[in-house]
Amino acid sequence: MSPTSTPTSTSTSTLATATATATAIMPAPAPEVAAFAGVRRRVAAFMVDSLVLGVVGWALGLALFDVFVRMGPWGRCVGFVVALAYFVGQESAPGGQSPGKRLLRIRVVDAQGRSLRPARGAVRFAVLGVPWFLSGAAIPMKLAMAAGGVPFALVGAGGLAALAYLLVFNRRTRQSLHDLAVGAFVVRAAADAPRVPGHVRAWRGHVAIAAVLALLAGVFPLWLSARPLPADLLALDLRLSARPELESVGVSEQVSTRFGLAGAGTQRVLLIRATIAAPLDDDVPLSVRLAGIALDTYAAARQQDRISVQLAHGFDIGIAAQWRANELALTPAQWADRVAAGVGG
Repeated sequence: MSPTSTPTSTSTSTLATATATATAIMPAPAPEVAAFAGVRRRVAAFMVDSLVLGVVGWALGLALFDVFVRMGPWGRCVGFVVALAYFVGQESAPGGQSPGKRLLRIRVVDAQGRSLRPARGAVRFAVLGVPWFLSGAAIPMKLAMAAGGVPFALVGAGGLAALAYLLVFNRRTRQSLHDLAVGAFVVRAAADAPRVPGHVRAWRGHVAIAAVLALLAGVFPLWLSARPLPADLLALDLRLSARPELESVGVSEQVSTRFGLAGAGTQRVLLIRATIAAPLDDDVPLSVRLAGIALDTYAAARQQDRISVQLAHGFDIGIAAQWRANELALTPAQWADRVAAGVGG
């Protein structure tokens, strides 16, 4: 053995030992930290998903049109169940992405970066879906005005206000009301499941503001009820509602401004909107009957410039709607002539 071999061996051994020691004390690479999805991506993804659901609802409507018509406003329950299955079924699967989220490269995860379990996903959707499907629903008047209309306004309009506020202004975690309800996050999609830093929490002030907005929306019907319809207009509404041909009806007075060669002028219109359960070969007789009731019940009807009767037949299930509508607008004198001639039967 040569004299120089021993120092070389010792140097190599020392270097290997130092490298092993340094590797042992170095911390493991930290998991990837989630990047929260912004408002524009989330809204765009929701619009894509709404379009897909609309196509599904349109196809269901072609096959079940008469069924949905008979269900009336309760048809929105069908749309709710379809949307629930759509979102929960896909966002609780590995990856946590609906088609809209996949297109916008975002996904729903919990704090550990995992997809939500179906039960949590269903609760998350319910917090979003109940206000969504209550908004614009033709709720029967007696049910809608229970407890002054506050419960429906609080859940519907109030829920939407809280959802929108938190989505826009909760910049720290970008969690909206339905995310906070189950501890979910919407993050940018990545190859590995990203974690959410444990110290990141939504500012409690945002939650308080959202609650105040929801309460204000719930109190709003009380303010409206303090300004009821005139007694004779309300009597007309009740009398029309008793007609067996109608599923729902609403009456209102509108004043519009018209512009012409002679200058600007106003036009007063008594508007009767009604949905009918069965399609009619001829809408004119029913329209004449409804206008005749208005002339007989509402004293101010004869002072209107026009009385407009709108009849609609169709359905609205929340994710899709199909309506066939006709409108007939005549002067009170023209309506009276048709009533006198027995056009309404």
